[in-house]
Amino acid sequence: MRKLAEESQASSNLISHLISEIQKEMTHSTNAIKRVREEAALGTVLISHTEESFIDIQQSMREMADGIKHLSSASQKIVAYTNNAKRSFATITEGVKLTSEHSQQVAGLTEEQFAAMEEVTASSEALAHLAGDLKAMVSQFHI
Repeated sequence: MRKLAEESQASSNLISHLISEIQKEMTHSTNAIKRVREEAALGTVLISHTEESFIDIQQSMREMADGIKHLSSASQKIVAYTNNAKRSFATITEGVKLTSEHSQQVAGLTEEQFAAMEEVTASSEALAHLAGDLKAMVSQFHI
């Protein structure tokens, strides 16, 4: 009977130890889940801020592209006015010729810059789309 009591005591101690270990592991797991949840929430906020930044960049690029279009139009008008002045003022023909050449170069450079800005705008739109997709994927994970 005594041996049975000792074995029962040993089993009881083992069970108590196992319960204690399980409780520690549960506490550790709970804390880990809380950290993961907090990091996921922070990630969602960061993705949202990134998306907003890309939207702002995209809007700025569009505004810049509009400004470049206006500059290009203005440059083309300058070329036209310069050519009219060239016909009107025979005495300053060489000066007008130089101004026209420079204006044409500016118009060409402006068009090249506009093309580059369109590429940047397209890239920004693609990144914003990717950020939206990433946000949608992150929102599917719930802890």
